[in-house]
Amino acid sequence: MKEGIHPDYKQTTITCACGEVIETGSTK
Repeated sequence: MKEGIHPDYKQTTITCACGEVIETGSTK
């Protein structure tokens, strides 16, 4: 799942199409 590539990754809340909310603050 890639919406955008950012060198400086910040705290982001991703709402998946299935309705799952993912909070991530690091690149995986």
